[in-house]
Amino acid sequence: MNDLEQRVKTLETKVKVLEETLETLKNMSLSEQMGSFIQSRQKSLRMVELLNSVSDDDKLDFEKERISLNKVRNAKRDIDNQIAQALSNAGTFSDDLPGDPRYFNYEIESGMEEDSFWKRKERNAALSGFVGKGLRITAYNGFETDRVIIPNEIDGQPVISIGEKVFMNAPISEVVLPKSLKAILGEAFRGCSNIKHIDLPDTIEYLGAYCFADSGIVDLVLPSSLTKVPNDCCCACKQLKKVSFGTRITTIGYAAFQGCSEIREISLPETLLNVGFKSFEGTSISTMIFPSNVKQVSKDTFGDNYTRTKHDVVCVFLGKETVVDVESFKPFTFVSLIYCLPGSKIQQIARERKIPMKPLSDFRMEDYQ
Repeated sequence: MNDLEQRVKTLETKVKVLEETLETLKNMSLSEQMGSFIQSRQKSLRMVELLNSVSDDDKLDFEKERISLNKVRNAKRDIDNQIAQALSNAGTFSDDLPGDPRYFNYEIESGMEEDSFWKRKERNAALSGFVGKGLRITAYNGFETDRVIIPNEIDGQPVISIGEKVFMNAPISEVVLPKSLKAILGEAFRGCSNIKHIDLPDTIEYLGAYCFADSGIVDLVLPSSLTKVPNDCCCACKQLKKVSFGTRITTIGYAAFQGCSEIREISLPETLLNVGFKSFEGTSISTMIFPSNVKQVSKDTFGDNYTRTKHDVVCVFLGKETVVDVESFKPFTFVSLIYCLPGSKIQQIARERKIPMKPLSDFRMEDYQ
């Protein structure tokens, strides 16, 4: 599809939405008029019924009036259903508008990504299943646009990934992601300080390191299609207050929420297996409950001896097999108290490190709120 055809298609879609909006407004007006008519006729019919009930004269016949009124009622019901449907679709109009491909550079998905540590391009095994199956957005060409709609497809091919640093430091305040999206690569939205919310589609299977770092997001819902929160995912997001995990998250990576000082509490998913180094350093979490399936927790989850949190944390371990990777002899300084099961591996570690502990049965959440 050439540029002119795309512009015509976009204009036609916008006109269609406008026509549907105007039609809905007309229907609302008509429904209101019909409602007034029905109320008026109902009063007349009730008056006739009252007269018929108290009069000895021949009954007044208003059967035709009743039939006519029922037809109006049915017509109003149909119009009201159309209005309700239009209103329920109103929130999706913006998503259905095709984004303008001129704002983007793109290429066939290659499965390559720059390693965040070595800074070199290499094939990413997590992206291998997407190679050649759609397009990757590689650059955003807009300037002072507040709102960006990423198209579901370009030239007949689905948009399945957003490449590295595509929107880095962009002034956008809202982005509509396509339902075809499978991956958001490293630093894609890093530094987007005006973005407060970002709705991730349920199709997302991969997030790259630093993908939302230093952004203005206030809350984040990670869909159940994800299994891993990447390294530095939301580090330095100083306005982030709430994170909701999907039902398949197994790993929270290195420094994933480091510096998110507004996070005061968090509910870890039951599927979680590993919690990474400094993943919650610099947050305001005072009590952390680790689900029973967790296998390993970094000794520096809340920071190390040099960059630790500003307050100690109460840790509650629900499982018997959870371990903390205390390979070195550094003490567990970020923990003020541990609640755990008798005979658990954590109990043994706490004794070795001389960390205060209590039986899990003594824990009461209200004591730490």
